[in-house]
Amino acid sequence: MNPIVVPYHGKVCIFGGDTGGGYWVEIYYPKLDLWEKREVPEDIYMFENPKSYFLWEDRTKPHKTTLIVFYCSFGKKHWLISYNFEANLWEDLWWGFPPIRDSYPRKLIRLACSEYLLIVDSAAKWYIYDSSKEKLVADVHVNGLEELTGRVSYVFCCYYSSEESLIYLFMELDEKVVEERGGDLDLVPYARVKLHQIDGKFSAKVESKGNLKVGSYSKLYMFAVGDQDTELKRRL
Repeated sequence: MNPIVVPYHGKVCIFGGDTGGGYWVEIYYPKLDLWEKREVPEDIYMFENPKSYFLWEDRTKPHKTTLIVFYCSFGKKHWLISYNFEANLWEDLWWGFPPIRDSYPRKLIRLACSEYLLIVDSAAKWYIYDSSKEKLVADVHVNGLEELTGRVSYVFCCYYSSEESLIYLFMELDEKVVEERGGDLDLVPYARVKLHQIDGKFSAKVESKGNLKVGSYSKLYMFAVGDQDTELKRRL
């Protein structure tokens, strides 16, 4: 069981569960030092746990609502599930995403406040999906990241404009590297990539890459503080 942790408007939301015990949400309120638990309806099908999430502003209602949107997959099937935290409402979203082309779980993030979703199958293989039109608009290959074969753990969009975005990728260490280091986990491979968009055409260029030395760990959680969907200052 690998729960997914979502910072949301000053709270920490932990979404998890398994096929035997159902799904659940636990919410921590740091200022109050209190926990709240919510059950997930049985008709919401996550299959174990979501693979990634992003925040989405629903402007179709009279009052703007921020949704937590999860990407779930099982085999060749994949779908989105939206969660309205304030109303405690769930909804399945079946969009026509491109086929998964890697054995690792893919990651989805929203490119800041745009209508575009960045779909990452591996460090070097990306898709750009237009959610407003529900269609694929670009297949992006990132030259220079082919040797990074570890699972992509986290993807962050730390800057966005109509012409470019700044993307950070963080990956798990390759199994061979872990064996060479005697099983110790203290490094996190990363890449900083500039994603360009000109006249609807996307391209990517690696600005830097390497290994972050973070100290010994068994399970690592990373967050980008200050998503553009909130009013916090942007920083990584």
